[in-house]
Amino acid sequence: MEKETKLKILRVAEEVFAEKGFHAAKMDDIAERAGVAKGTIYLYFKSKEQLFFQTLEFMIVGMIETVRNKTSTLSDPLARLKEGINVYFNYITRHRQIFFMLLNEEIASSGKGYSEKHKKKHIELYRQSQEFIMRLMEECISAGYLKPIDPVWLSSALSGLLQKMVVNSVVFNIDVEPDEMSSIATELFLNGAMLEKEEGQ
Repeated sequence: MEKETKLKILRVAEEVFAEKGFHAAKMDDIAERAGVAKGTIYLYFKSKEQLFFQTLEFMIVGMIETVRNKTSTLSDPLARLKEGINVYFNYITRHRQIFFMLLNEEIASSGKGYSEKHKKKHIELYRQSQEFIMRLMEECISAGYLKPIDPVWLSSALSGLLQKMVVNSVVFNIDVEPDEMSSIATELFLNGAMLEKEEGQ
């Protein structure tokens, strides 16, 4: 029961933070929508800052697990790469605003409530996600799909591309379907943006 209550608070917190932003969101808003007393929230989270960071962690873990689960049945590494990109954009689209807050470090940049524990946790989650991508890059290289470039740089290129596409879709208010974003990202990562010119041109 306690675990269910905590999960419910985290899901509602995501909605409220996404709708109002960190500073405008109030613990009263979250408590009312979750159907719990405000004091109940403080049983699980010491402050709004802690709730915000744990909400981000909850979403990141959910994304990593979703990508892994959706790609684990595919044996071909290139198919896993393409499906992973597609799953990422579909997941992010459902949680778009709060991931935008995360990528722009709205709270973390101010340092308020951003404890060493939170920093270490976020670094560990980032490391896990990057290691997953790097292993996939290594498999794609071994299978002859990608150039033999250091998987660290390949994973950096892919992660940077995906994150900036999400951020820019929010900044420039681009209404695009996740499947279309996935298609564009896959094309850019695997084939680049340069047009092939006929010989002699």
